Amino acid sequence: MSQKSKKIRTSSSIATRLAIRIIGISTLITLLISSLGLYIDYQNRIEGIKKDAEVIKTTRLASIENSVWNRDIEQLNTQIAGLLKHPDVASVEISEYGETMVHRGEPTTGDMIRYEFALSRDEFDSSESFGSIVIEYTKKNIEGQLAERFIHMIMILGAAIMLLAGIVFFIVYQDVVRPITNIARSMTKFDDNNLPVGALAPYREMGEELQSLYDSYNGNVEKVRAYNEALSKAKLAAENANQKKSEFLANMSHEIRTPMNGITGMASLLKNTRLDKEQTEFVEMLETSSISLLDVINDILDFSKIEAGKLELNKKEFSLFELSRDLERLFKLPALDKGLKLATHLDDRLDQSVIGDPARLRQVMINLVGNALKFTDKGHVEFDISMIKQDDRSLLVQFSVEDTGIGIATEKLTQVFEKFEQADGSLSRSFGGTGLGLSISYQIVELMGGILSVESQLGYGSRFHFSISLDRPIRELASTEETRVFEGKSILLVDDSRLNMRITNTQLSNMGCDVVCCTRSADALGIVEKQHHLGKPFDLVVLDKNMPEMDGVRLGKQLRNELKDECPSMIMLTASPEDIDTDELASSGFSDCVGRPYVVSEFKKVIAKAINFPVAVAERTEELQQESITDKNYKPQFEGRVLVVEDTLINQKVTEAMLERLGVDVEIAENGISACKLVQQSRYDMIFMDCQMPVMDGYEATSVIRDIENTQHIHTPIVALTANATEEFRQRCLEAGMDDYVAKPVSKGALEGMLRLYLPKS
Repeated sequence: MSQKSKKIRTSSSIATRLAIRIIGISTLITLLISSLGLYIDYQNRIEGIKKDAEVIKTTRLASIENSVWNRDIEQLNTQIAGLLKHPDVASVEISEYGETMVHRGEPTTGDMIRYEFALSRDEFDSSESFGSIVIEYTKKNIEGQLAERFIHMIMILGAAIMLLAGIVFFIVYQDVVRPITNIARSMTKFDDNNLPVGALAPYREMGEELQSLYDSYNGNVEKVRAYNEALSKAKLAAENANQKKSEFLANMSHEIRTPMNGITGMASLLKNTRLDKEQTEFVEMLETSSISLLDVINDILDFSKIEAGKLELNKKEFSLFELSRDLERLFKLPALDKGLKLATHLDDRLDQSVIGDPARLRQVMINLVGNALKFTDKGHVEFDISMIKQDDRSLLVQFSVEDTGIGIATEKLTQVFEKFEQADGSLSRSFGGTGLGLSISYQIVELMGGILSVESQLGYGSRFHFSISLDRPIRELASTEETRVFEGKSILLVDDSRLNMRITNTQLSNMGCDVVCCTRSADALGIVEKQHHLGKPFDLVVLDKNMPEMDGVRLGKQLRNELKDECPSMIMLTASPEDIDTDELASSGFSDCVGRPYVVSEFKKVIAKAINFPVAVAERTEELQQESITDKNYKPQFEGRVLVVEDTLINQKVTEAMLERLGVDVEIAENGISACKLVQQSRYDMIFMDCQMPVMDGYEATSVIRDIENTQHIHTPIVALTANATEEFRQRCLEAGMDDYVAKPVSKGALEGMLRLYLPKS
């Protein structure tokens, strides 16, 4: 079993380490021996003082008693002078009946030894004490002499031990360190082919163990060189074979694509001629089969490009809204044919335009959604495009496709992205395909900077997902008058597709229009009449052609017939402009028709023409929006340090990105305990606190923070982040010590409102 290698801390050489250890040990031994000798000398000197005191007591005390009793001061001074001749005696004091009679010597300071003997006289078979003698011995001389002795011992012992250590070091260095150092140096030497070279043994003889080490290392070097030679030959042969295979696949794919394009083109042309029912069926079968074959050929061609390392991305500006709409339109009918629900979700926070490779991204999504439909017989297929985080220059976008199909066994999950592999590889499998689609998609996503992953359970469905970074187009922030060119214009948008309606609604709103949306054609007439009676008629009605209850042409005719001259201008939107009868459209009151997908600038010109708006102004606005310069005058709205306490990584990133775009410095804590530690270490201007977290929830963390602040006499605004926007939870937040709360999902506007309310530097 492989283990993760640990980084070894860089150290000094063996010789240096050995020398340091020998010097250290020698010094320690010298100190220990010297200290032991010093201690013994010290004890001997103390014992000598003790014996001297005993001698004084036994030999001189009687004469001193007589001198004191007879008050023979001269004799007493002579006796005391004799005692003071001892080098360690500092002072002598004689007292009679509690009063000092004689005191000779210097006062002692510091550590000293004191002996006191009673003076007495025997009379009538009894002893009477009439005074005392106190003799004080100083340790000053002892300590000085011992210190000098200690230095001499260290010098002598140190020199001897260091000499012995030097001899030991020389022997060890020659017999052990030098051979090991030689091997270590040899291990860092490589030849021109980056292969290790053998180690040369020293001239003198080595120990058996070191000789074995040299032989083993040189043997391994020879094996590595032989293995590398064989590997180089095999690698060269494999590269040649792989190159030939890739060239063959590329040539074959191109050769087949040329006639296949002719077949599909002719089938498409033939389909638009007059054919009977049987001929139409044959042509449709021919077209379907040729398209399927082209898909297989495209997979083989992409595979050959990837193998040859020639697959490159072509980055340009495109719309994620249009990508989502195209996918929905492409797979809507196949899903209905299988009785499946096709659900789409597009994050409202995504920009209208991004920069990436739309063709390759579309290829990956078509492959994933197509696979989901192919392997799902009941339930639903859902694809989702959502934003994970953003900054001024890019968006991190997640793409996911989820189905309720057959699923993938756990042991097969690691194989689904391999070439020519499918989860069901048996001969009796019910699904076709080359097994290249997911492998190609995986490598395209990897080329885009992401990783295609899968989560699945056998019998319950699968979820494929990846995240990639898409750049934002750099545009000039034009003035409000220039960007919102149709400011105040009222428009009714009628479309049964909510995705298409969201895209068109966003585009019209960005132009400054007041948009009213309607998903049912039957309700459109009533809405127009109501606005007319209120004195706020629509300036324009934008209709989708294909709607279930009543198509756009019929609805336009109805509006024209009912409202006559009061009918607003009308524009038709259609995904099949080639099927539009322009004469019928004009007679129904439509000023123009716009085919999807359309260019926003052209759509703007059509609107300007329909509402009699100067076209030049619309064109000038589009030019201003297309000029790519960076706004260097943008300044953040707020200043301050904000702590975000949130346990979910995605929510952390989203909240952090929103707050940073508002100008504040953000720090993240993953739970309540981490937040309390950070609050103790530094000061924050505001705290956003998630309520439900592991380890310590937001309510408990807030209580702890308030206890900390009470000792410091400060108060930091704490705003709760909660998915429960009820009065009960609001009250619980306030009881815990929070100042306010924001309901999830959190929006940038809600965060801005809280900053404006509580941040002191706003």
